[in-house]
Amino acid sequence: MKNNGDSPSIQYRLQIMLFCGGKCWCSYRDPIAYLAVPMAWAQILFVTYCMTFQMVIPVVESKLAVALILISFYVLFILIVWSYVRSMFSDPGVVDRDILKRISAVDPKASTYRRCAKCNDLKPYRSHHCSRCQGCIMKMDHHCPWISNCVGMRNQKYFMLFLLYVAIDETLAFIMTIRFVNARMDKFQMYWHMIPLYYMFDWVRNRPKWALFFEKWHIRFPFFESELLMEVVVCIQGLFSFIFVVFCIILFYDQLKNIWYDKTYIEQVQEGTDGSHMGSSFYRAACEAMGEPFCLRWFLPVEGKDMEREFAECCHLMIPEVEEEEEHEKVE
Repeated sequence: MKNNGDSPSIQYRLQIMLFCGGKCWCSYRDPIAYLAVPMAWAQILFVTYCMTFQMVIPVVESKLAVALILISFYVLFILIVWSYVRSMFSDPGVVDRDILKRISAVDPKASTYRRCAKCNDLKPYRSHHCSRCQGCIMKMDHHCPWISNCVGMRNQKYFMLFLLYVAIDETLAFIMTIRFVNARMDKFQMYWHMIPLYYMFDWVRNRPKWALFFEKWHIRFPFFESELLMEVVVCIQGLFSFIFVVFCIILFYDQLKNIWYDKTYIEQVQEGTDGSHMGSSFYRAACEAMGEPFCLRWFLPVEGKDMEREFAECCHLMIPEVEEEEEHEKVE
């Protein structure tokens, strides 16, 4: 077995005090992330531009309404950037090797505890090895290319807040897009051209009934002039907003389901279940994910007050190698 040393070889630490509590974790061997992360940032900035300069200030007449919409939007924008940066660069829950060393030195049963087959370190209960981050992650759910990081015990909260705030933000943008298109409908109709579909395809002309139908009911194709350039851009933004809303809601629901059943995605796959067995109460599992009992801090991308203690307790939970083999036999 090959040991990677005191820290994962493809992760590095930087001192960054503003967002990540003094440690910055980056996984840079995820090729999909080189496409996904710029796409996410581009959409965030794209929506911000369209909301500010195209869909609110030029369209909404009431100054009070403009102020309320933009203040709400930019509060969401700050929360999105904050939670996104934290989910990307925060420690996802890499098992503390200092704790493992103390267990190996003090616990007489340490030699019987299971070890990771890839990094050869002691492997606590509910930890899983990430091949991209090259380390064991506590309560690892999956490695997400959208944040170029694992979703684990210590950054699941940030990831969920990011999904929640993006879904709300993009929903607001989609609603404003519909309002924008409705306000510009007269301008669209000025450049709306009618093109008979049956002139375009020979096989339609060979079928008299179809040709008669399309001759009466023309399909409209917009021919956009330069004056409609920004209208087209806003419509494209609205389409992307709708896609991101659906995508984020699905991922957020998946994370809620994992908390409800107290099982990560990897644990469900390894056990061959769909998470139908609830490990603990939903509130207890939610408190573990958020790092503290329910409070307003749940909705801010800051580390829970009890997260450090709960994480250390999880790192101390070990399973003897024999029990692990028996569990694999049951699964098989």
